[in-house]
Amino acid sequence: MKMAYIMAMVFTLTMGGMSITAAEPGAKRELMDILESIGCKVTSSSKGTVGNVYYAEYTANRRTYHLRACLSEDKSRVWVSCPLAKVSRDDAATNAGALYTLLERTYGIGPRHFKISDGMLYLSGAVENRDVTPHHIRELIEALVADLEKTRGDWDRDWGKRASTASKRVGD
Repeated sequence: MKMAYIMAMVFTLTMGGMSITAAEPGAKRELMDILESIGCKVTSSSKGTVGNVYYAEYTANRRTYHLRACLSEDKSRVWVSCPLAKVSRDDAATNAGALYTLLERTYGIGPRHFKISDGMLYLSGAVENRDVTPHHIRELIEALVADLEKTRGDWDRDWGKRASTASKRVGD
């Protein structure tokens, strides 16, 4: 077992790439290290189903974006999500048209997408967990930020009110 692990590490290093691990001993590219290397400020972490979930801040365009980064359950993808707004089941029912618009907008930004999980609206994206470099994670985060700004008028609202009265003014 230990020999297979060493062989896999040698093969991966020989091939020039590395996957992010869920805390394997000796791993050189942990997700937290990558986030910090691209200028993210990791603010906290929690134990997820597969390794840690990292919460970080990324600054661009004079704004600070909050991120949630983790491995998928099968470790095949690195997920980064931006929490956008709290949306309760009642808010979603009241604003079904606005949520429909977000689903339509997903077509133009895919494979990144909007989702609701645990009462929070997110914009999420993933990269394959193979030969992951800081460049790959930075590209994903920059694409999320660009999509977030492109769709701001559709999600940056008071979800507790009907769509006709819900628009919030956004300023720098």
